[in-house]
Amino acid sequence: PIFDGEPDATDYATIAGAIDRDFLSDAGGEGGAAPSEGDTLTIGDAEYTWAATTSEDDSDNVNLSLVFGDPPFVVAYAYAEFTAPAARSVTLGVGTDDDGKMWVNGEDVYTHRWGRGVGLDDDAVAVELVEGVNRILIKVMNREQSWGFVCRIMDAQGLGDKLINAA
Repeated sequence: PIFDGEPDATDYATIAGAIDRDFLSDAGGEGGAAPSEGDTLTIGDAEYTWAATTSEDDSDNVNLSLVFGDPPFVVAYAYAEFTAPAARSVTLGVGTDDDGKMWVNGEDVYTHRWGRGVGLDDDAVAVELVEGVNRILIKVMNREQSWGFVCRIMDAQGLGDKLINAA
């Protein structure tokens, strides 16, 4: 939860600042996160366990409502590692419902501040991958109702569609 007590939808300062609040600071911080499934973390008086999840359909959207329900004013993290055969520049297509933040190999590369529904390639983020293991941490804050995220390496078709739609 982003509030220490009962959620207050009119406390705009706390809501706006939550995406920048490092809830993982006691575990090395958001930029240094490298959790494994089953790792536990204590935040305040609550203990949380990292658990694997996947998208539920062909859309690649990870529907956090199916995992956690729809509690208002909470944050969830998703972590993934993947191997790149060579260093290269890529564009990630990212969508978050609602606010979102992302780190690639410990570097803060993306922030979205505001409520919206999740959409494939809502935002395009240029990043540098390293040869070997790459780490992505995504933070999603739910304001109210459903929530989730999507992230993928955009191919030429997806990037072209994004540019055409922006024109």
